[in-house]
Amino acid sequence: MVTTYTNPTASADTVEHGPMGIRIHVLKGVKEFKDLRAEWDELYKRAAKPHHVFQSHTFLRHWIECYLGDEARLVVICGWLKNQLAMVWPLVIRRKMGVDIV
Repeated sequence: MVTTYTNPTASADTVEHGPMGIRIHVLKGVKEFKDLRAEWDELYKRAAKPHHVFQSHTFLRHWIECYLGDEARLVVICGWLKNQLAMVWPLVIRRKMGVDIV
């Protein structure tokens, strides 16, 4: 059975699992993405080889600056294990015909 603990100081976009030291957070927007750079770069160094440039923060930052556009929103689902970034899942959300499309 999984018990979810919510940190009262965390935003509504954060879920924590206290005993395991797991925290999932949804980052919204380019500024929050850019603020994650140091942790993302550390994760990139620890990730399995071979590294793919398309997974690097630098590549994605440039892609965002060139292609994201005003009609789309950036969302990054992040997971920490014992306060160390362990997962990132960048997504782009676009609205078409009244529906958000990921």
